[in-house]
Amino acid sequence: MISESGVFNREAGAFITVMPAVYRLLDEASPGEFQPCAASCLYYHSGAPAPALVLDDLKEQGFRMADRRAGLDMQHCLLVMKALAQLHAASAVLHLKNPQIFRPYSESLYCERLRKSLEPIIQVTMQSVAKEVEKWPLYNTRFASKLHRIADNTMDFLIKDVERNDDDFNVNANGFQKSPIKPNIKTEGPQTQQLIFSVDYFRLRKTFIPLNATT
Repeated sequence: MISESGVFNREAGAFITVMPAVYRLLDEASPGEFQPCAASCLYYHSGAPAPALVLDDLKEQGFRMADRRAGLDMQHCLLVMKALAQLHAASAVLHLKNPQIFRPYSESLYCERLRKSLEPIIQVTMQSVAKEVEKWPLYNTRFASKLHRIADNTMDFLIKDVERNDDDFNVNANGFQKSPIKPNIKTEGPQTQQLIFSVDYFRLRKTFIPLNATT
């Protein structure tokens, strides 16, 4: 499935081609002020004996991984939202200037082409969730049976949910993961100096996001 989906090529393309182009646009808009919000790719290999992707060691640069289970305080939430807004806006501009750069991301990981590989995994996962909910006294009678019923159709829902709408506003989006954005924080004294995301870009897709959506 890894080879069939091309996830390594998608990930490498995001680090090597897409993100640097986005950074250039943001730096042109605010010369000397913009700070990259993702690690740099140092090396990429595709093919035998195995694909490999080597990124910067953020710890060596003074960053620490935020506790994903504890959540973020207001200061860091605002930093995350600002960085995401910059990336979304710049990706929309980049698409106008160079739409071909996003061609590898026009198709989501959840698509008909990969249904045969992904559907059994997703069905088993949903069935496991349903069995777990059966153990929850306050929710078992209300939700467990519903989760069992939709297990066989979850792939249909996923494919429909991530379908592009080329007649509307599209930006780079990364999603369908427990915590797709894991902030690495660099501080000096009481203030956060820089924030870098750890993101799985193989899920990156050029997709429609409603302008009135809340995320």
